[in-house]
Amino acid sequence: MSSAYVIRTPENVTFEFELAGVASRALAWLIDVLVMFVLIATAIQVLGSFMPVAGGLAAAVILVAVFLVQWWYTALLEWLWGGQTIGKRIVGLRTLSERGVRIDFTQSVVRNLVRIVDLLPAVYLTGGVSALLDPHQREVALAIPGVADALGAALDPLFVGSAIAAGLTLLTVLAHPRDVREHSDSLAPAK
Repeated sequence: MSSAYVIRTPENVTFEFELAGVASRALAWLIDVLVMFVLIATAIQVLGSFMPVAGGLAAAVILVAVFLVQWWYTALLEWLWGGQTIGKRIVGLRTLSERGVRIDFTQSVVRNLVRIVDLLPAVYLTGGVSALLDPHQREVALAIPGVADALGAALDPLFVGSAIAAGLTLLTVLAHPRDVREHSDSLAPAK
């Protein structure tokens, strides 16, 4: 299997991109799943507080928020951030078109709609087998719209650690809001 993706232009100029392996893509995906979980948990916590007042409307808005996060988080971030999601940015990956340029909106949407095939029958099995068999290590969602994940510069580990600490703090606050309010008086400066 090739770990490089070579593009030759009509002017006979060659560009070479190092392809991301299955492990680095899996790590980026796990980070993105964690981010989506935090976004969904935040939406449920915030919108759920309107349940006593709005009832079914609040529940419907929660379902819409969950749908938007699950189906549009990756597509919109890859399109807006030049082929990167938060997980890919942390790991140092970027999705590029077969021509070596950033993916467009249509490629991003098609790639993320087809991603459901990679998840079948469970736990990314189809995508993993496809990545192992494809000469460019692409899962089905990468192969259909003509894109590939290439390696780039990873983020600074200090930034990553700070981001993880902030995320864990947010999860703690969301999971125990009453405890935070009860202890906030003890954190206030003395008068």
